[in-house]
Amino acid sequence: MSVSASDSPKDAACQAPEHKQFDFWVGDWDAFDVGSTVVVAHLKVDRLLDGCVVREEYEGSDDHKGESLSIYDASRKVWHQTWVTNRGEVLVIEGSFKAGEMILTGGRGPHHRRTRKTSSWDLET
Repeated sequence: MSVSASDSPKDAACQAPEHKQFDFWVGDWDAFDVGSTVVVAHLKVDRLLDGCVVREEYEGSDDHKGESLSIYDASRKVWHQTWVTNRGEVLVIEGSFKAGEMILTGGRGPHHRRTRKTSSWDLET
């Protein structure tokens, strides 16, 4: 038996509602520290690979640049994000969308032992 790419269920890939939970983030954004009106970064967020992956391009006002790729892992029912920067940093975070908030937690460094990071996106603000 042989399988070709045309035999794959492309139309069904990444179409479940969970795959769309990060759609609110897609666009061009200015980022601010909580409680501040000073722009600390600009980011562009789009979808690629037939809508299965969310890509972020981040450019901080301090010349800190980074990119992230996020994907919903349906087999584990979690969102996974890997973020890398022009300063050699790597951040791997995972989590889920609950109660109107996307919360991803993880860390930097080997096996996430050094630093824990929680990022959240609140749809109400």
